[in-house]
Amino acid sequence: MQISYIGMQTAEVAIRPVVKIILKPDTEVLDEVVVTGYGTFKKSTFTGAASTMATEKLQDIPTMAIEDKLAGSIPGVQISSFSGAPGATTSVRIRGMGSMNAGNDPLYVIDGTPVQSGNISAFNTPNTGEGYNSTGTNVLATLNSNDIESITVIKDAAAASLYGSRAANGVIVITTKRGATGKTQFNFRSDWGFSNIAVNYRPTLNGDDRRELIKFGLKNYYMDEEGMTAAQAEIALEDDIDAFAAKPVNGWTNWKEILFKNGSHQNYEISAQGGTEKTKFYTSLAYAKQEGITARSGLERMTGNANLSHETGRIKVEASTLFSRILQNMTNEGTSFASPIMNAFWTASPSTVPYNEDGTFSSNFPLTNGANPVQTRTYNYDRNAITRSFNTLAATVTLWDELKLREKIAFDYTSSIESVWWDPRSNDGRSSNGVFQRYNRTLETLTTQTQLTYIKTFAQKHNLDALLGFETEDFTDSWVYTHGSQYPGYKNEIANAGETSSNSNRDKSRLTSFLGRVNYNFDNTYYAGVSYRRDGSSRLSRDNRWGNFWSISGSWRFMQESFLESIKNVITDGKLRLSYGVNGTQPSTFYSYMINMYRAGQIYNGQSGMGVIGIGSPDLKWEKNKAFNLGLDLTFWDRLSLTLDY
Repeated sequence: MQISYIGMQTAEVAIRPVVKIILKPDTEVLDEVVVTGYGTFKKSTFTGAASTMATEKLQDIPTMAIEDKLAGSIPGVQISSFSGAPGATTSVRIRGMGSMNAGNDPLYVIDGTPVQSGNISAFNTPNTGEGYNSTGTNVLATLNSNDIESITVIKDAAAASLYGSRAANGVIVITTKRGATGKTQFNFRSDWGFSNIAVNYRPTLNGDDRRELIKFGLKNYYMDEEGMTAAQAEIALEDDIDAFAAKPVNGWTNWKEILFKNGSHQNYEISAQGGTEKTKFYTSLAYAKQEGITARSGLERMTGNANLSHETGRIKVEASTLFSRILQNMTNEGTSFASPIMNAFWTASPSTVPYNEDGTFSSNFPLTNGANPVQTRTYNYDRNAITRSFNTLAATVTLWDELKLREKIAFDYTSSIESVWWDPRSNDGRSSNGVFQRYNRTLETLTTQTQLTYIKTFAQKHNLDALLGFETEDFTDSWVYTHGSQYPGYKNEIANAGETSSNSNRDKSRLTSFLGRVNYNFDNTYYAGVSYRRDGSSRLSRDNRWGNFWSISGSWRFMQESFLESIKNVITDGKLRLSYGVNGTQPSTFYSYMINMYRAGQIYNGQSGMGVIGIGSPDLKWEKNKAFNLGLDLTFWDRLSLTLDY
């Protein structure tokens, strides 16, 4: 039998009629750790501003999206979404916006390696024209959040500056579960949940209330403009009201009930964890399914995770792989007033019915150009199939007790095949007799990391932690887009009679970095740190390619001082932090500093024309952010903690 309690070490005892149990304090739990990707620190010794969510808190939030687990849990983090659809993109802001022209999403790091994030769908931006919707596909939806051990949000420059050109918007460090010494433990987890519209904003009138409101307006019009008496107006209303607010034969139409429903999610997973002193492993398989609050919106996901570490002599080898497959169904939500669903919800009257008496779809939707939302969701679809694989291999060599060399290589691969079909019978596809679009996109990131760390304590009071590193990142974004129209049938999306068009593109970039960090503390009371990173990006011209990013920080654990001994029974720990640094952002486009040309016009005599679409900005430079942070950490009675940051 195992006995556990928060803040105490788990004890294993034999089952007897009477058992006496004494639990020992678990200092590792009591002193929370902060994982930065370039090292792990006790929170009491950390000089930067960061917040951590551990496994226990993560498992208490039954959601498939990683970002949703942070909502309302981390100070200074704002999370919003244009859509509540399963797998939709999410906006994450750490202490506001960090860029004027580039993106404002934070950098995501998994087990020390920056990974792909953001939206992989092309049909959720106006740039592609047809097929526009606001759902998108979040790359991070490919991850199983139950494989996560902890999430650390890095907010200030002191901790984020080692990520240089990608840290202006903060860093979210994800640590996945690892193997542990002991007997192999098998775990099965299953959860179910339901969802609905969170906020009933912009409520609409029901049929009876709307009819009475129109009658009130008509009566005033007849009396003021037509000169009728009240009695005459009442008689006229009986003849005219049905032209404005007729009650359908089957009763008023409740568009909210027709267009929205209760969503649901279910999750099943099995994992195994164990190992010896030298070899440890963790593996898991999971299946999750989520139904959205609108018809034909949903997501199915299968994930697999495995990692293995083996230590022999002075060498430790680690390997891991994350694999996932997602099938996402999206609705053409658009924005608030560019969506057949939301427009019908707000503009279609209770007198309007989705079906005619003969069972065909009604087109009496003047405010949406005749677009019947029920017809649209029945005939049209937007589907995305995403495959992702994230693989790492690392080796750590202990040159001597204080000095370690670590080499790591990681490959992040994401493939998306999105298909959009506008049926000839739908309002969207009627003019072109059907439209079919397909967008194949592939993201590939190859990362190499070399790190040399030195940790040494001198005279039992002087503690030094130093790091030198070299990194490269090669990123490739390639896509193929095809478009066809004039389809004779309703089910065959490939036999189009109209013109077929296609486009393709391939963008590549490289980031090369040198970095270093030195942390020093005296007697675990006075702390100082400095970090430096030099990034070179192929997205800038030769003259402006390299950027320098740095930070300095310090802290004072004042409760370690003897002159505060009298209040230690109340304030058990206290720390004052100060940091300043410079982070940056590289351009979001690949070749802005060059003259860009693109195929233009029509094909003539077997040749296509070329046109200049960008004059180039050779003077384009790094966007830099200067960040200052002043913080105070207090712990009362070893139980209550308070953190203040400015």
